[in-house]
Amino acid sequence: MRPFFAESRIVFIFLIIVSFCHSCKKEGASDIPVILTSPATEIKTTTAFSGGVITSDGGDSVSVRGVCWSTSMNPTIEANKTIDGSGTGTFVSTLTGLVKGTTYFLRAYATNDYGTAYGNELIITTDEIHFSPNLTYGTVTDIDGNIYKTLQKGNYIWMAENLKTTRFNDGSEIPLITDDLLWSSYEIPRYCWYGNESGYNKDILGALYNWPAVYTAKLCPTGWHVPARSEWYLLILSADPNARSDMHSPSDIAAGPLKEVSTVHWLSPNAGATNVSGFTAVPAGRRDRTGLFSGIGETATWWMSGNESITIFFDDEAVYGSEGAINQGRSVRCVKN
Repeated sequence: MRPFFAESRIVFIFLIIVSFCHSCKKEGASDIPVILTSPATEIKTTTAFSGGVITSDGGDSVSVRGVCWSTSMNPTIEANKTIDGSGTGTFVSTLTGLVKGTTYFLRAYATNDYGTAYGNELIITTDEIHFSPNLTYGTVTDIDGNIYKTLQKGNYIWMAENLKTTRFNDGSEIPLITDDLLWSSYEIPRYCWYGNESGYNKDILGALYNWPAVYTAKLCPTGWHVPARSEWYLLILSADPNARSDMHSPSDIAAGPLKEVSTVHWLSPNAGATNVSGFTAVPAGRRDRTGLFSGIGETATWWMSGNESITIFFDDEAVYGSEGAINQGRSVRCVKN
């Protein structure tokens, strides 16, 4: 019987040693994964892309990986996070639910049985419209609950952002049309987002509406309307005291004071942009009668109430007017009654 007890004692001691070594291994910092945070890309108003590269699993398989973020430094997995599979190598993460114009700290993370490792910290700021810092803006809310900045120009109060309502002010729905063939039909009001993508295009650029939607006179919030030619002329005159009453070519220099100062949304050179007017024009582009989208980053075109439009360009300081085409998609700014 003594050899049996001796052998059992040896086995018991061996198990204790193995258990002790395993415990020590779990406590070793070198046994957690090694990870780098990938640069952030496509930072929009509410989304961004990042990810990570796991170069070592620390001797134990990586069970979960992703990116975590917070408005405070050194975010952890207790904060907001993505879950992007397992294992080593490169992975891509999509951050959602961000707030526009907000600064975030983010780190990639990887977890194995020994703990969670974090990559280097990055700082990003989500996209937003760059309004004039020298002016005081008011606000107006549409039927969808969208809140717009407004500004006083002479006797009129203008929206300082493009309209993005999906309903008329009586509560009825405006048809959202993504199909090119259906868009080309002009019998009914309709709207779309540039490239049929909401998110960034909605938050920054607003919607594109056809003429029948404007013609209903129900597009703007109650107590507001799509500006007439005379109201557009007065706005342009405030930016260029020598503006002409010919609305086909009202000014050679007024676009600069009307345009947002940035080449984040406007393509370079964003000629003459000062935004001293506070109007903060953004280049939302347009949709033609065949359904083709064009001009994002290059042009801003708004409806007048008389089936006419005003257009400015990224590489020009002039303002141009033209007759409208009822099945084209253009931006809308509203003026208070």
